[in-house]
Amino acid sequence: MTFTKFPNGVSSYGMPDVGGAHLTTGNVFFVDSNTGSNSYDGKDKDHPFATITHALTKCTNNKGDIIYAMPGHVEAADVNVNKAGVNIIGIGQGGLRPQFYLGTNTSASLEISSCDVYIENFIITSTSTLDAIAHCVEVKADHFTMKNCEYWQHSASNTPAIVIDVSSTALNCTIDSCKLVAVGTCAGGVALMQIDGGDNLTLNNTLFYGPAGNVTGSSHGLISVSSAGSLENTFIKDCIFITAGNSSLAGAGTLGFTTGQGTGVVIHSYFGNRATTNHIFTENEAQTMTEYDLVFFDVAFANQTGVRAATSAVWGMAFSAST
Repeated sequence: MTFTKFPNGVSSYGMPDVGGAHLTTGNVFFVDSNTGSNSYDGKDKDHPFATITHALTKCTNNKGDIIYAMPGHVEAADVNVNKAGVNIIGIGQGGLRPQFYLGTNTSASLEISSCDVYIENFIITSTSTLDAIAHCVEVKADHFTMKNCEYWQHSASNTPAIVIDVSSTALNCTIDSCKLVAVGTCAGGVALMQIDGGDNLTLNNTLFYGPAGNVTGSSHGLISVSSAGSLENTFIKDCIFITAGNSSLAGAGTLGFTTGQGTGVVIHSYFGNRATTNHIFTENEAQTMTEYDLVFFDVAFANQTGVRAATSAVWGMAFSAST
């Protein structure tokens, strides 16, 4: 395949250099919904596949294969990333970034069913008339990384129930330099992330903003930990969590817990809540949160009501309503 005017491409220590920081000894494929065809070989930008789904059928497990999505590409259907170790990277910036477009089906999702998947520089969105998508991204396997991605909401009535769902079988998930913003409401509210397992979760340099709600099986929160979940060995750094407020969901917070345990470190982050009825931290009525042991360093809290609801001891820290 020819990446440059050099007929055999350019390589470094035996690895082809396709630009950026991603080197691989595996296969490299290109996709473009505007100019591509699944009858092409997908091996250069002039002969791209039409869909990521088709490109995945050409990938090999655990070889570090890379799929590059060209600027303006739209993946307009469900996607099941079922090849371990694959990297799916979008080319472009702003509105030219490629999209995972979930269409008009409330059960549509980007499913991560294999381990060690890396996704970078995509927009996740759906039609302007669709409300209450069940899950935008379903993480079902270990060591998933999403970097520099953004959830786009077309209208106030187009809000998913859960943007990213981390299942009980998914450990070591990383969300890095992303922007997850939901400005509307849906039945029961919104969780930008729901944790059904999720030990060793890393959140870095990411904005979480939306009207936190009570997702089924979970407590209120932009990040909601379900009754089956936990936040063991969590690392949160340089993140912003802001609850836009939802007066019909009193007690909705930025972090919501139902049961289980949580440990880890939160550093250089901001927690805010714009609603007078809501707190920063909330939990199910049956959970006192005394089992949690998250440690906070250089963290700011801003809220009209108070940092938390219910009992006074949270992860070894004491908060008052005026904090």
